[in-house]
Amino acid sequence: MGSIVRIWQELKSNSGLYFFIFILVFIKKWEPGGHIDATWYAAIAKNIAQTGNFFRFTINPVFLPEVWDHFPLSYWVMGKMMQVFGHIDLVARFYFMVCSSVSYFLIFKIGEHLKGKAFGYSALISIALCLYFGKWSGGIKHDVPLVAGYLGVTYFFLRGLDRPWWFLGVAPFFAFGVFSKGPVMAGVLGGLGLWCLVTWQWRFVLKKGFWAALALMALLLCIPYLPQLRFHGGLDYYTLFAGAKRSFFTLSKDASDYLFYVKTIVAFQYHMAAIFLVAMYLFVSNRLNWTSSERRQLKLYLCMMVAVIVPFSLFDVKFSYYMMPAYPFYALFSAQAIFWLWTRFEWDWSKALSRLSVAAMMIFLTFPLKTTGDRPKNNLNIINVIKFDQQIASTPVYFLGHYNEDMSIFQEYKFYGNIDLIPTDKSGLDDVVRMNRAYVIIRRQDFPVVLDARTIDESECFLQTELSCAIPIGFQPRLKLPTRSWPHEVYP
Repeated sequence: MGSIVRIWQELKSNSGLYFFIFILVFIKKWEPGGHIDATWYAAIAKNIAQTGNFFRFTINPVFLPEVWDHFPLSYWVMGKMMQVFGHIDLVARFYFMVCSSVSYFLIFKIGEHLKGKAFGYSALISIALCLYFGKWSGGIKHDVPLVAGYLGVTYFFLRGLDRPWWFLGVAPFFAFGVFSKGPVMAGVLGGLGLWCLVTWQWRFVLKKGFWAALALMALLLCIPYLPQLRFHGGLDYYTLFAGAKRSFFTLSKDASDYLFYVKTIVAFQYHMAAIFLVAMYLFVSNRLNWTSSERRQLKLYLCMMVAVIVPFSLFDVKFSYYMMPAYPFYALFSAQAIFWLWTRFEWDWSKALSRLSVAAMMIFLTFPLKTTGDRPKNNLNIINVIKFDQQIASTPVYFLGHYNEDMSIFQEYKFYGNIDLIPTDKSGLDDVVRMNRAYVIIRRQDFPVVLDARTIDESECFLQTELSCAIPIGFQPRLKLPTRSWPHEVYP
Protein backbone atom coordinates (compact mmCIF):
# COMPACT_ATOMS: atom_id res chain seq x y z
CA MET A 1 0.00 0.00 0.00
CA GLY A 2 2.87 2.33 0.84
CA SER A 3 4.38 1.93 -2.63
CA ILE A 4 1.04 2.79 -4.25
CA VAL A 5 0.84 5.96 -2.16
CA ARG A 6 4.39 6.93 -3.16
CA ILE A 7 3.61 6.39 -6.85
CA TRP A 8 0.46 8.52 -6.53
CA GLN A 9 2.40 11.27 -4.79
CA GLU A 10 5.05 11.16 -7.54
CA LEU A 11 2.40 11.40 -10.29
CA LYS A 12 0.66 14.22 -8.44
CA SER A 13 3.79 16.26 -7.71
CA ASN A 14 5.12 15.87 -11.27
CA SER A 15 1.82 15.83 -13.15
CA GLY A 16 3.03 18.61 -15.44
CA LEU A 17 6.10 16.58 -16.36
CA TYR A 18 4.15 13.47 -17.38
CA PHE A 19 1.44 15.45 -19.15
CA PHE A 20 4.09 17.33 -21.14
CA ILE A 21 5.79 14.06 -22.15
CA PHE A 22 2.42 12.65 -23.22
CA ILE A 23 1.75 15.67 -25.41
CA LEU A 24 5.19 15.47 -27.04
CA VAL A 25 4.87 11.77 -27.85
CA PHE A 26 1.25 10.79 -28.34
CA ILE A 27 -0.78 13.67 -29.74
CA LYS A 28 -1.57 13.02 -33.43
CA LYS A 29 1.16 10.37 -33.66
CA TRP A 30 -1.31 7.51 -34.11
CA GLU A 31 -2.19 8.63 -37.65
CA PRO A 32 -1.28 6.57 -40.73
CA GLY A 33 1.75 7.54 -42.74
CA GLY A 34 5.07 9.08 -41.91
CA HIS A 35 8.54 8.39 -43.23
CA ILE A 36 9.01 5.61 -45.78
CA ASP A 37 10.76 3.53 -43.11
CA ALA A 38 7.61 3.49 -40.97
CA THR A 39 5.67 1.25 -43.35
CA TRP A 40 8.85 -0.66 -44.21
CA TYR A 41 9.34 -1.77 -40.60
CA ALA A 42 5.61 -2.17 -39.97
CA ALA A 43 5.24 -4.46 -43.00
CA ILE A 44 8.10 -6.64 -41.78
CA ALA A 45 6.56 -6.86 -38.31
CA LYS A 46 3.18 -7.71 -39.80
CA ASN A 47 4.68 -10.64 -41.69
CA ILE A 48 6.26 -11.83 -38.44
CA ALA A 49 2.88 -11.62 -36.70
CA GLN A 50 1.06 -13.46 -39.49
CA THR A 51 3.57 -16.24 -40.04
CA GLY A 52 4.77 -16.61 -36.45
CA ASN A 53 8.32 -16.80 -37.85
CA PHE A 54 10.46 -14.39 -35.83
CA PHE A 55 13.61 -15.30 -37.73
CA ARG A 56 12.65 -14.33 -41.28
CA PHE A 57 12.24 -10.67 -42.10
CA THR A 58 10.44 -9.90 -45.37
CA ILE A 59 8.02 -7.42 -46.95
CA ASN A 60 6.54 -9.44 -49.80
CA PRO A 61 7.73 -12.23 -52.13
CA VAL A 62 8.69 -9.71 -54.83
CA PHE A 63 9.92 -6.67 -52.92
CA LEU A 64 12.69 -7.65 -50.48
CA PRO A 65 11.90 -11.31 -49.79
CA GLU A 66 14.66 -11.17 -47.16
CA VAL A 67 15.65 -8.10 -45.13
CA TRP A 68 18.63 -7.93 -42.78
CA ASP A 69 18.77 -4.16 -42.44
CA HIS A 70 18.59 -3.70 -38.66
CA PHE A 71 18.99 -5.57 -35.44
CA PRO A 72 15.89 -7.65 -34.63
CA LEU A 73 14.66 -6.34 -31.27
CA SER A 74 12.23 -3.74 -32.63
CA TYR A 75 10.86 -6.18 -35.23
CA TRP A 76 10.32 -8.82 -32.55
CA VAL A 77 8.51 -6.44 -30.20
CA MET A 78 6.32 -5.01 -32.98
CA GLY A 79 5.55 -8.48 -34.35
CA LYS A 80 4.55 -9.83 -30.96
CA MET A 81 2.36 -6.84 -30.21
CA MET A 82 0.62 -7.23 -33.59
CA GLN A 83 -0.02 -10.89 -32.82
CA VAL A 84 -1.77 -9.87 -29.60
CA PHE A 85 -3.45 -6.57 -30.47
CA GLY A 86 -3.81 -6.61 -34.27
CA HIS A 87 -2.24 -4.84 -37.25
CA ILE A 88 -3.05 -1.17 -36.76
CA ASP A 89 -0.96 1.98 -36.69
CA LEU A 90 -1.22 2.56 -32.95
CA VAL A 91 0.01 -0.97 -32.21
CA ALA A 92 2.87 -0.59 -34.71
CA ARG A 93 3.93 2.70 -33.13
CA PHE A 94 3.24 1.97 -29.46
CA TYR A 95 6.64 0.43 -28.65
CA PHE A 96 8.38 3.47 -30.15
CA MET A 97 6.05 5.80 -28.27
CA VAL A 98 7.05 4.12 -25.01
CA CYS A 99 10.74 4.44 -25.94
CA SER A 100 10.28 8.14 -26.71
CA SER A 101 8.48 8.66 -23.40
CA VAL A 102 11.37 6.99 -21.57
CA SER A 103 13.82 9.22 -23.44
CA TYR A 104 12.02 12.42 -22.43
CA PHE A 105 11.85 11.21 -18.82
CA LEU A 106 15.59 10.45 -18.83
CA ILE A 107 16.35 13.89 -20.26
CA PHE A 108 14.48 15.33 -17.28
CA LYS A 109 16.32 13.06 -14.82
CA ILE A 110 19.75 13.89 -16.29
CA GLY A 111 18.93 17.60 -16.04
CA GLU A 112 17.58 17.14 -12.53
CA HIS A 113 20.81 15.38 -11.53
CA LEU A 114 22.73 18.49 -12.59
CA LYS A 115 20.74 21.24 -10.85
CA GLY A 116 17.42 19.99 -9.51
CA LYS A 117 13.97 19.94 -11.05
CA ALA A 118 14.27 23.47 -12.41
CA PHE A 119 17.06 22.43 -14.77
CA GLY A 120 15.26 19.18 -15.58
CA TYR A 121 12.19 21.12 -16.70
CA SER A 122 14.42 23.53 -18.63
CA ALA A 123 15.95 20.55 -20.45
CA LEU A 124 12.48 19.29 -21.38
CA ILE A 125 11.48 22.66 -22.81
CA SER A 126 14.79 22.77 -24.66
CA ILE A 127 14.28 19.36 -26.30
CA ALA A 128 10.71 20.34 -27.17
CA LEU A 129 12.18 23.26 -29.11
CA CYS A 130 14.30 20.80 -31.12
CA LEU A 131 11.50 20.42 -33.62
CA TYR A 132 13.31 17.94 -35.84
CA PHE A 133 13.81 15.61 -32.87
CA GLY A 134 10.15 15.98 -31.90
CA LYS A 135 9.14 15.00 -35.42
CA TRP A 136 10.45 11.49 -34.78
CA SER A 137 9.11 11.14 -31.23
CA GLY A 138 6.98 8.02 -31.26
CA GLY A 139 7.87 7.41 -34.90
CA ILE A 140 8.68 3.94 -36.22
CA LYS A 141 12.45 4.35 -36.43
CA HIS A 142 15.14 2.14 -34.92
CA ASP A 143 16.86 5.36 -33.87
CA VAL A 144 14.05 6.01 -31.34
CA PRO A 145 14.96 3.13 -28.96
CA LEU A 146 18.63 3.89 -29.68
CA VAL A 147 18.17 7.35 -28.12
CA ALA A 148 16.68 5.74 -25.00
CA GLY A 149 19.77 3.53 -24.84
CA TYR A 150 22.13 6.52 -25.07
CA LEU A 151 20.28 8.45 -22.38
CA GLY A 152 19.95 5.44 -20.05
CA VAL A 153 23.69 4.76 -20.22
CA THR A 154 24.45 8.44 -19.57
CA TYR A 155 22.08 8.72 -16.61
CA PHE A 156 23.32 5.61 -14.83
CA PHE A 157 26.93 6.53 -15.55
CA LEU A 158 26.45 9.90 -13.88
CA ARG A 159 24.73 8.31 -10.89
CA GLY A 160 27.49 5.70 -10.71
CA LEU A 161 30.14 8.37 -10.25
CA ASP A 162 28.62 9.04 -6.81
CA ARG A 163 27.27 5.57 -6.04
CA PRO A 164 29.31 2.98 -7.98
CA TRP A 165 26.70 0.22 -7.92
CA TRP A 166 24.49 2.46 -10.07
CA PHE A 167 26.91 1.60 -12.89
CA LEU A 168 25.01 -1.68 -13.20
CA GLY A 169 22.19 0.25 -14.88
CA VAL A 170 24.56 1.07 -17.75
CA ALA A 171 24.73 -2.55 -18.90
CA PRO A 172 21.06 -3.23 -19.79
CA PHE A 173 20.65 0.14 -21.50
CA PHE A 174 23.82 -0.40 -23.55
CA ALA A 175 22.70 -3.88 -24.59
CA PHE A 176 19.24 -2.49 -25.39
CA GLY A 177 20.82 0.09 -27.71
CA VAL A 178 22.97 -2.54 -29.43
CA PHE A 179 20.01 -4.87 -29.97
CA SER A 180 18.07 -1.91 -31.40
CA LYS A 181 20.61 -0.30 -33.75
CA GLY A 182 23.78 -2.36 -33.62
CA PRO A 183 27.28 -0.81 -33.60
CA VAL A 184 25.91 2.75 -33.60
CA MET A 185 25.53 2.31 -29.84
CA ALA A 186 29.32 2.33 -29.54
CA GLY A 187 29.16 6.10 -29.86
CA VAL A 188 28.07 6.39 -26.24
CA LEU A 189 31.30 4.68 -25.17
CA GLY A 190 33.23 7.10 -27.38
CA GLY A 191 31.52 10.01 -25.63
CA LEU A 192 32.30 8.68 -22.17
CA GLY A 193 35.91 7.98 -23.16
CA LEU A 194 36.33 11.47 -24.60
CA TRP A 195 34.89 12.96 -21.42
CA CYS A 196 37.39 10.99 -19.31
CA LEU A 197 40.23 12.43 -21.39
CA VAL A 198 38.91 16.00 -21.30
CA THR A 199 38.20 16.05 -17.54
CA TRP A 200 40.84 13.47 -16.57
CA GLN A 201 38.34 11.51 -14.50
CA TRP A 202 39.48 7.90 -14.09
CA ARG A 203 39.06 7.00 -10.45
CA PHE A 204 35.68 5.37 -11.03
CA VAL A 205 37.39 2.47 -12.88
CA LEU A 206 38.74 1.30 -9.50
CA LYS A 207 35.23 0.72 -8.15
CA LYS A 208 33.75 -2.77 -7.90
CA GLY A 209 30.44 -1.52 -9.28
CA PHE A 210 32.15 -0.44 -12.51
CA TRP A 211 33.69 -3.85 -13.13
CA ALA A 212 30.46 -5.60 -12.21
CA ALA A 213 28.72 -3.46 -14.83
CA LEU A 214 31.31 -4.43 -17.48
CA ALA A 215 30.83 -8.12 -16.66
CA LEU A 216 27.04 -7.79 -16.88
CA MET A 217 27.36 -5.89 -20.18
CA ALA A 218 29.55 -8.64 -21.69
CA LEU A 219 27.06 -11.27 -20.54
CA LEU A 220 24.08 -9.44 -22.08
CA LEU A 221 25.89 -8.87 -25.37
CA CYS A 222 26.38 -12.63 -25.68
CA ILE A 223 22.61 -13.23 -25.81
CA PRO A 224 22.47 -13.27 -29.67
CA TYR A 225 24.84 -16.27 -29.63
CA LEU A 226 22.24 -18.44 -27.90
CA PRO A 227 21.19 -21.37 -30.13
CA GLN A 228 17.53 -20.32 -29.82
CA LEU A 229 18.31 -16.90 -31.33
CA ARG A 230 20.34 -17.96 -34.36
CA PHE A 231 19.12 -17.34 -37.88
CA HIS A 232 19.58 -19.13 -41.21
CA GLY A 233 22.42 -21.63 -41.23
CA GLY A 234 22.99 -21.14 -37.53
CA LEU A 235 24.30 -17.61 -38.02
CA ASP A 236 24.11 -15.10 -35.18
CA TYR A 237 22.61 -11.72 -36.01
CA TYR A 238 25.92 -9.91 -35.51
CA THR A 239 27.30 -11.80 -38.53
CA LEU A 240 24.17 -11.31 -40.66
CA PHE A 241 24.04 -7.59 -39.93
CA ALA A 242 27.75 -7.05 -40.67
CA GLY A 243 27.32 -8.66 -44.09
CA ALA A 244 24.16 -6.73 -44.94
CA LYS A 245 25.47 -3.31 -43.86
CA ARG A 246 29.06 -3.57 -45.06
CA SER A 247 28.50 -0.83 -47.65
CA PHE A 248 27.42 1.61 -44.94
CA PHE A 249 30.92 1.58 -43.44
CA THR A 250 32.53 3.14 -46.52
CA LEU A 251 34.37 6.36 -45.66
CA SER A 252 33.39 9.53 -47.48
CA LYS A 253 35.88 10.79 -50.06
CA ASP A 254 34.31 14.24 -50.37
CA ALA A 255 35.78 16.54 -47.72
CA SER A 256 32.98 19.08 -48.24
CA ASP A 257 30.55 16.41 -47.08
CA TYR A 258 32.09 16.21 -43.61
CA LEU A 259 30.02 19.17 -42.35
CA PHE A 260 26.71 17.65 -43.47
CA TYR A 261 25.48 16.87 -39.95
CA VAL A 262 26.65 20.15 -38.45
CA LYS A 263 24.73 22.01 -41.15
CA THR A 264 21.75 19.72 -40.60
CA ILE A 265 21.53 20.41 -36.88
CA VAL A 266 21.77 24.16 -37.46
CA ALA A 267 19.57 24.39 -40.57
CA PHE A 268 16.60 22.49 -39.19
CA GLN A 269 16.21 24.89 -36.24
CA TYR A 270 18.05 28.21 -36.29
CA HIS A 271 16.42 29.19 -33.00
CA MET A 272 18.13 26.28 -31.21
CA ALA A 273 21.48 27.30 -32.65
CA ALA A 274 20.97 30.76 -31.13
CA ILE A 275 19.98 29.25 -27.76
CA PHE A 276 23.04 26.97 -27.91
CA LEU A 277 25.33 29.97 -28.47
CA VAL A 278 23.80 31.77 -25.48
CA ALA A 279 24.30 28.63 -23.40
CA MET A 280 27.92 28.42 -24.51
CA TYR A 281 28.44 32.03 -23.41
CA LEU A 282 26.88 31.28 -20.02
CA PHE A 283 29.10 28.23 -19.68
CA VAL A 284 32.36 29.94 -20.66
CA SER A 285 31.67 33.02 -18.53
CA ASN A 286 30.25 30.87 -15.70
CA ARG A 287 27.41 33.33 -15.18
CA LEU A 288 25.42 30.57 -13.50
CA ASN A 289 28.17 29.84 -10.96
CA TRP A 290 28.52 26.18 -11.77
CA THR A 291 30.59 24.05 -9.41
CA SER A 292 33.48 22.03 -10.83
CA SER A 293 31.34 18.87 -10.67
CA GLU A 294 28.48 20.56 -12.54
CA ARG A 295 30.85 21.90 -15.19
CA ARG A 296 32.17 18.39 -15.74
CA GLN A 297 28.63 17.17 -16.34
CA LEU A 298 28.00 19.95 -18.86
CA LYS A 299 31.22 18.95 -20.63
CA LEU A 300 29.85 15.40 -20.84
CA TYR A 301 26.90 16.69 -22.88
CA LEU A 302 29.32 18.28 -25.36
CA CYS A 303 31.46 15.14 -25.52
CA MET A 304 28.39 13.05 -26.31
CA MET A 305 27.46 15.40 -29.16
CA VAL A 306 30.97 15.18 -30.59
CA ALA A 307 30.98 11.37 -30.27
CA VAL A 308 27.83 11.16 -32.41
CA ILE A 309 28.50 13.90 -34.96
CA VAL A 310 32.17 13.31 -35.81
CA PRO A 311 32.16 9.55 -36.56
CA PHE A 312 28.98 9.74 -38.62
CA SER A 313 30.42 12.67 -40.59
CA LEU A 314 33.26 10.48 -41.83
CA PHE A 315 31.06 7.85 -43.49
CA ASP A 316 29.71 8.04 -47.02
CA VAL A 317 26.08 7.11 -46.16
CA LYS A 318 24.35 10.02 -44.46
CA PHE A 319 20.77 10.54 -43.29
CA SER A 320 19.69 13.50 -41.18
CA TYR A 321 17.86 11.34 -38.63
CA TYR A 322 21.13 9.58 -37.76
CA MET A 323 21.72 12.61 -35.53
CA MET A 324 18.84 11.76 -33.21
CA PRO A 325 21.14 10.60 -30.36
CA ALA A 326 22.93 13.98 -30.48
CA TYR A 327 19.83 16.14 -30.03
CA PRO A 328 19.11 15.32 -26.34
CA PHE A 329 22.66 16.37 -25.36
CA TYR A 330 22.38 19.43 -27.60
CA ALA A 331 19.19 20.29 -25.70
CA LEU A 332 20.67 19.52 -22.27
CA PHE A 333 23.60 21.87 -22.85
CA SER A 334 21.36 24.54 -24.40
CA ALA A 335 19.02 24.31 -21.40
CA GLN A 336 21.41 26.59 -19.53
CA ALA A 337 19.90 29.55 -21.40
CA ILE A 338 16.34 28.55 -20.49
CA PHE A 339 17.39 27.79 -16.91
CA TRP A 340 19.00 31.21 -16.59
CA LEU A 341 15.85 32.91 -17.92
CA TRP A 342 13.14 31.03 -16.10
CA THR A 343 14.77 30.77 -12.68
CA ARG A 344 14.49 34.54 -12.48
CA PHE A 345 10.76 33.95 -11.91
CA GLU A 346 9.23 32.25 -8.88
CA TRP A 347 7.01 29.79 -10.75
CA ASP A 348 5.47 26.47 -9.90
CA TRP A 349 7.24 24.48 -12.60
CA SER A 350 4.78 21.59 -12.64
CA LYS A 351 1.82 23.93 -13.15
CA ALA A 352 3.73 25.90 -15.76
CA LEU A 353 4.39 22.74 -17.77
CA SER A 354 0.75 21.67 -17.40
CA ARG A 355 -0.42 24.95 -18.85
CA LEU A 356 2.14 24.74 -21.63
CA SER A 357 0.93 21.20 -22.39
CA VAL A 358 -2.70 22.30 -22.60
CA ALA A 359 -1.73 25.09 -24.96
CA ALA A 360 0.28 22.67 -27.13
CA MET A 361 -2.61 20.19 -27.22
CA MET A 362 -5.06 22.88 -28.30
CA ILE A 363 -2.68 23.99 -31.06
CA PHE A 364 -2.24 20.40 -32.30
CA LEU A 365 -5.95 19.64 -32.27
CA THR A 366 -7.21 23.00 -33.56
CA PHE A 367 -4.82 23.66 -36.42
CA PRO A 368 -4.06 21.24 -39.29
CA LEU A 369 -0.47 20.59 -38.21
CA LYS A 370 1.10 17.63 -39.97
CA THR A 371 2.74 14.95 -37.84
CA THR A 372 2.73 12.26 -40.53
CA GLY A 373 3.05 12.23 -44.31
CA ASP A 374 0.24 12.78 -46.82
CA ARG A 375 1.59 10.31 -49.34
CA PRO A 376 0.84 7.06 -47.42
CA LYS A 377 -2.67 8.35 -46.72
CA ASN A 378 -3.27 8.70 -50.45
CA ASN A 379 -2.42 5.05 -50.96
CA LEU A 380 -4.36 4.09 -47.85
CA ASN A 381 -7.55 5.57 -49.30
CA ILE A 382 -7.35 3.20 -52.29
CA ILE A 383 -6.32 0.25 -50.13
CA ASN A 384 -9.19 0.64 -47.68
CA VAL A 385 -11.76 0.65 -50.50
CA ILE A 386 -10.22 -2.10 -52.59
CA LYS A 387 -10.21 -4.36 -49.53
CA PHE A 388 -14.01 -4.37 -49.63
CA ASP A 389 -13.74 -6.53 -52.75
CA GLN A 390 -14.60 -9.91 -51.24
CA GLN A 391 -12.20 -11.67 -53.64
CA ILE A 392 -9.22 -9.38 -53.13
CA ALA A 393 -7.23 -12.13 -51.37
CA SER A 394 -7.23 -14.23 -54.55
CA THR A 395 -6.95 -11.34 -57.00
CA PRO A 396 -3.46 -10.35 -58.23
CA VAL A 397 -2.72 -6.64 -57.90
CA TYR A 398 -0.10 -5.22 -60.25
CA PHE A 399 1.81 -1.97 -59.98
CA LEU A 400 2.96 -0.23 -63.15
CA GLY A 401 6.53 0.46 -62.10
CA HIS A 402 9.53 -1.06 -60.40
CA TYR A 403 10.12 -1.05 -56.64
CA ASN A 404 13.26 1.05 -57.12
CA GLU A 405 10.98 3.78 -58.50
CA ASP A 406 8.48 3.70 -55.65
CA MET A 407 9.52 1.52 -52.70
CA SER A 408 6.98 2.79 -50.20
CA ILE A 409 3.91 1.74 -52.22
CA PHE A 410 4.90 -1.92 -51.82
CA GLN A 411 5.23 -1.48 -48.06
CA GLU A 412 1.97 0.44 -47.69
CA TYR A 413 -0.11 -2.07 -49.64
CA LYS A 414 1.41 -4.89 -47.59
CA PHE A 415 0.91 -3.35 -44.15
CA TYR A 416 -2.47 -1.71 -44.66
CA GLY A 417 -4.02 -4.14 -47.12
CA ASN A 418 -2.11 -7.39 -46.80
CA ILE A 419 -1.67 -7.08 -50.58
CA ASP A 420 1.53 -8.27 -52.26
CA LEU A 421 1.98 -5.86 -55.16
CA ILE A 422 3.49 -7.35 -58.34
CA PRO A 423 5.67 -4.95 -60.35
CA THR A 424 5.22 -4.77 -64.12
CA ASP A 425 6.14 -2.44 -66.98
CA LYS A 426 4.16 -1.24 -69.99
CA SER A 427 5.24 -4.19 -72.11
CA GLY A 428 4.09 -6.56 -69.38
CA LEU A 429 0.59 -5.09 -69.37
CA ASP A 430 -0.22 -7.21 -72.46
CA ASP A 431 -0.06 -10.31 -70.27
CA VAL A 432 -2.07 -8.66 -67.49
CA VAL A 433 -5.02 -7.74 -69.72
CA ARG A 434 -5.46 -11.40 -70.69
CA MET A 435 -6.18 -12.34 -67.09
CA ASN A 436 -9.74 -13.05 -65.98
CA ARG A 437 -9.43 -10.95 -62.87
CA ALA A 438 -6.76 -8.46 -61.73
CA TYR A 439 -6.16 -4.90 -60.62
CA VAL A 440 -3.52 -2.54 -61.96
CA ILE A 441 -2.31 0.38 -59.83
CA ILE A 442 -1.08 3.20 -62.07
CA ARG A 443 0.49 6.46 -61.00
CA ARG A 444 -1.27 9.43 -62.53
CA GLN A 445 2.02 10.69 -63.96
CA ASP A 446 2.23 7.52 -66.13
CA PHE A 447 -0.98 8.15 -68.09
CA PRO A 448 -1.94 7.65 -70.90
CA VAL A 449 -1.45 3.87 -70.92
CA VAL A 450 -2.15 1.34 -73.67
CA LEU A 451 -4.23 -1.61 -72.49
CA ASP A 452 -5.29 -4.27 -74.99
CA ALA A 453 -4.40 -2.04 -77.98
CA ARG A 454 -6.56 0.71 -76.49
CA THR A 455 -5.30 3.95 -75.04
CA ILE A 456 -6.89 4.77 -71.69
CA ASP A 457 -6.65 7.81 -69.46
CA GLU A 458 -7.63 8.69 -65.91
CA SER A 459 -11.35 8.77 -66.75
CA GLU A 460 -11.41 4.97 -66.66
CA CYS A 461 -10.04 4.69 -63.12
CA PHE A 462 -12.19 2.71 -60.71
CA LEU A 463 -10.52 4.37 -57.71
CA GLN A 464 -8.43 7.52 -57.84
CA THR A 465 -6.42 9.78 -55.52
CA GLU A 466 -4.03 12.65 -56.13
CA LEU A 467 -1.19 10.21 -56.80
CA SER A 468 -2.53 7.03 -58.35
CA CYS A 469 -5.55 5.06 -59.47
CA ALA A 470 -6.79 1.46 -59.61
CA ILE A 471 -8.11 -0.12 -62.81
CA PRO A 472 -9.91 -3.50 -62.73
CA ILE A 473 -9.01 -5.97 -65.49
CA GLY A 474 -11.52 -8.52 -66.79
CA PHE A 475 -14.32 -7.83 -64.30
CA GLN A 476 -16.55 -5.18 -62.77
CA PRO A 477 -15.79 -4.78 -59.05
CA ARG A 478 -18.59 -5.38 -56.54
CA LEU A 479 -17.81 -4.01 -53.11
CA LYS A 480 -19.47 -5.02 -49.87
CA LEU A 481 -19.24 -2.00 -47.59
CA PRO A 482 -18.96 -2.34 -43.80
CA THR A 483 -21.90 -1.49 -41.60
CA ARG A 484 -20.15 -1.01 -38.26
CA SER A 485 -16.69 0.29 -39.16
CA TRP A 486 -15.50 3.46 -40.79
CA PRO A 487 -13.29 2.80 -43.80
CA HIS A 488 -10.19 4.26 -42.14
CA GLU A 489 -10.59 1.78 -39.28
CA VAL A 490 -10.70 -1.32 -41.48
CA TYR A 491 -7.58 -3.46 -41.18
CA PRO A 492 -7.08 -7.12 -42.08
